[in-house]
Amino acid sequence: MYFGQEYPFAVRHFPVLFDLIFFLILGVFIFVITSAIIRFLRNQASPEMVEEATVVTKRMETRSSGGTAMHYGSGHHHGTHHHTYTRYFITFEFADGRRQEFQVTNRDYGLIAEHDEGRLSYRGTRFNGFSRY
Repeated sequence: MYFGQEYPFAVRHFPVLFDLIFFLILGVFIFVITSAIIRFLRNQASPEMVEEATVVTKRMETRSSGGTAMHYGSGHHHGTHHHTYTRYFITFEFADGRRQEFQVTNRDYGLIAEHDEGRLSYRGTRFNGFSRY
């Protein structure tokens, strides 16, 4: 009894709720790790492709402890967060009209401009390089 009454629902079911939340978090963690391994193995099994392509657009994704900010084109972001990192993406269009976005390094992002034409080298979803004509 809880001061002459029955225990509240949360107190009675705490072990079950704790286990449920624990296994939910564990499941998400396993899913993320498994997805990354599968993506890596698929990229490794894919042939290296070299195709003519045009840079369609560039974007940055800046994440910090305060949230996410998306930037397109050549815009700049000046934040005050201490835990900030930026991922860089470039979308290429192939001769047959297909488009594919790749995550690239900050160096490649800075060296490649929108509307550049050249030869794109990639393996699966992994960007390997781009040579302008």
